[in-house]
Amino acid sequence: MAAILLAYEGVRRVLPDSSKPAADPHGPMITVVIPSGTDAGGIGSILQQDGVVSDGGRFRNYAK
Repeated sequence: MAAILLAYEGVRRVLPDSSKPAADPHGPMITVVIPSGTDAGGIGSILQQDGVVSDGGRFRNYAK
């Protein structure tokens, strides 16, 4: 029984905890405020301005 617990603790320390959110490989979280009623073009512009997307127009086209 002790060997099983030791093995479990060893594995638990090596493998990532899947209950915690993984770090985003693209960078830190960015808070973006989208006013109510903003259309897809406006959202794309805001996202581009805040550095979330590189092309707000492309975002608008995908959203439509």
